Amino acid sequence: MASRVKFSSKKIGNLNRTASLKALNMLTIFFQKRLRKRLNKAGTGKLYSGNRVRSSTKNEGPAPQTGRLRDSWTVGKRRKVRMRNGVSIKLRQADGFGQAVKYARALEFGYAPRNLAPRRYIKKTIDSFRGRRGTGIFERFYRDEIRKINRSGPHG
Repeated sequence: MASRVKFSSKKIGNLNRTASLKALNMLTIFFQKRLRKRLNKAGTGKLYSGNRVRSSTKNEGPAPQTGRLRDSWTVGKRRKVRMRNGVSIKLRQADGFGQAVKYARALEFGYAPRNLAPRRYIKKTIDSFRGRRGTGIFERFYRDEIRKINRSGPHG
């Protein structure tokens, strides 16, 4: 005996898209936490007069002096950005919660006029999420969202 199942592919697609965005949002929050943690480590470089903490060396992330750089990175407003092969959510420096600091770019890429070596704190954080770590976080939250959808009943 054959069975028939009626469902709305549009509704299922929307539920899947919502689950994906929620999982991507959680991945973004995990990324933000890792970035802020990286910006909270004291440096091992020179202790300049007037500073309470040591400066960072070339291969370290920027050492916190005031905490403004760390506080400027927040998920803040989450914007969906449609791309050809999917959707992404951008993490950017905040407009309101923590003011965006002008020296963030110089710390990441270096600044030759001031003889500032690049600190590559963003790239290192991105690299730490490539492969299994980022995929694992996304999959875990995606599965949780799909479970919630399945428990909520018929979606036809």
